[in-house]
Formats: sequence, structure tokens, C-alpha cells
Amino acid sequence: MNRRLHAPAFTLLEMLVSMTITSILLTLMVQIMGTTQQTWQRTKSQAEAFRSAREAFESISRQLSQATLNNYWDYNDPNQPTYYQRQSELHYVSGPASSLLTSMANPTIGHSVFFQAPLGVDHLDPATQPGAGLDQALNAWGYYVEYNSDLPTRPGFMTEASPTHPEKKRFRLMEFRLPSENFDLFKLPSTATAGTRPALHAATTASGLYSWFRTPLQTRSEPLAENILALIIRPTFPGQSTQPDDYLYDTRSCQLTSGNISDADAARRHQLPPAIRIVLVALDESSWLRAEHDEALSTELVNLVNNELFTRPARLEDDLIELSATLTSMNLQHRVFNTTVSIRAAKWHTEKQKNPTTTP
Repeated sequence: MNRRLHAPAFTLLEMLVSMTITSILLTLMVQIMGTTQQTWQRTKSQAEAFRSAREAFESISRQLSQATLNNYWDYNDPNQPTYYQRQSELHYVSGPASSLLTSMANPTIGHSVFFQAPLGVDHLDPATQPGAGLDQALNAWGYYVEYNSDLPTRPGFMTEASPTHPEKKRFRLMEFRLPSENFDLFKLPSTATAGTRPALHAATTASGLYSWFRTPLQTRSEPLAENILALIIRPTFPGQSTQPDDYLYDTRSCQLTSGNISDADAARRHQLPPAIRIVLVALDESSWLRAEHDEALSTELVNLVNNELFTRPARLEDDLIELSATLTSMNLQHRVFNTTVSIRAAKWHTEKQKNPTTTP
């Protein structure tokens, strides 16, 4: 007698349970994939948003490390020499932009730095103009942050704002570049006689001392990166127990002092700092777009960086924390780039180390 074999099968209830579990698993997988994709897209967009800031930060570090003064030792007075003193034909200055760039039409924010370096940049035609392409030729260089419009830097056919190309007001990192053929720090006064030194040596006011970068600044500066809220420059002296309590560092500050020169001015005289800490605070383009035309917000940020924060080097870390917290409360995504650059041409020493028996 043949028995009929019954194949095993799922009941309706088992099928419903399995379908429910499968649906839940698929839903969870879709959610996980969606979250992963959003995270990846957000990370990618942030990396793209800060790419120009990172490239600008690397450019500043690279150029500033090549700053030079070509200092040397010479008599303090060629006519009545009494002791040897450091001398230089060049100049380095860094500090609050509001102090160094007092005549700017647009608001400046954070710090600025101006120096000379053998960068060999010129606009000469090698075929017709001799001296083109000298790799070690001196250039005047500098960086500062300005809140400005993009209209002046647009091509001729886009000089006016339009619905398709509206005006973009941004915090922009500006790069000052003076090509070698326009480098005139060695220029003598028009009334120069034998033994006369360049006009820079005779300057006793800030307007005269800083004219080499203030005068050509507007025509020789170009945007290096957008959405840069602040550039902070702090000269540092590794190995020293005490650090300067002022952000301003001027290798010719002794020329602005009448009478007795302070120990700090004497130490800085024609002498580069051994290292410079560079801090760059960059904003995210997508978050700044929400507040692009909020003039009150831009004014608030300028006042925050210039007047409330970054007034004393000893508080730099606390100021960075406070700035980051403030930007977060404003829903402005940001990133802080931070490094310390060694100055290759710096040979830090004091007058006393050079000649222990001589007081400058």
C-alpha cells in the first residue's frame, strides 16, 4: 500500500511572522545606509568647504618660514661709532590689523603680517626684460583678513551684481605680493648724499615706517581664500620662561621710541622671532550663506575678534575656545587651523650675548 508523503510547509502565521521580521530588517538596513550616506556627504562637503582654507594655511606657513632680514653687525653711528649694533635694510612686522592697517576702507579683522622673503616672484618677460626669473630675488609679502565685497575683483563684464550673480560679502584672507621689480626698500631719498641710508632707516613715525606696505596694499593684494574669520600671528621663543605679553612684533619699533629704548625694543631690533604660531579660523560656506547679508552679524564678529578676544598672547587658548563656542551658538560651522613655523633665517640672540661688556 502506497502512502502519500506530505512535504513540510510553513503555516500562514509563520509566513506572516517571517515577512514582518524581513520588513523590519530591510527598514533598519535602509535607515543605516541613509545615515551612512548622509554622514559621508556631510564629511565630504566639509572637507571641500575647508579645502581652500587648508591650502591658504599651508601657503602662509611655507612663505612665512622663508622670512629674512639679512641682518649684520655694524657701528651704531658711522660718524661717531661707540659700539657694534645689529643692522638690517629689511623689515618684519606682525600684530593686530586694526593697528597696522589704520586707513583701510573695509573692516579688517584679526592680525596681519608683512615681511620680506627670497621668493623670486616677478612680472617680467624673460624674452625682453633682463632679470626675469631670479629664484632668490627678494619680494615684499604679507597677509591680512578683510571683510569686503567680490565686486571689485570680478571680471569687467561682471562688475555689477545681478540676480544670477549677486554680490558676495565675505571675510577674505588677502595676500599682499610685491614683485621683485617693484621692491624699493633699498631706495634712497631724492636728496641723498654720500653715505645716506635708505629712507626706511630715517622713519620715526608709523606712517613713514609702514608706508612700504600701506601705500601699495590696495593694488597689490588679492584674495587667497574666502570665509576666513581670523588670522592670528604670535611670535614665540622656545626655551624662554617668559613670552612677550603683546601680539605686536616690530623689528624697527626702536625707531618709534624717543629717548631710552625699552629692553623689549632692543631685543627685537632687526631680529626675527625664532618661531611663529599661526592660527587660521575658517567658516563653512553653506552655514555662512544663511547670514551672508546680515551686516549686524558681521559687525558683531569683527568686534568680537578685534576688541574682546586676542588682546593678550597668554590668553590665546582661552580665546580660541570662546570664539569656537560663540560661532557654534550662531550655527556657523568652522574649523581652526593651528601650527608653529620655525623661521629659517632667525638667529635669536641679545646684545649682551654678542658683547657682554657693552650696553647698547
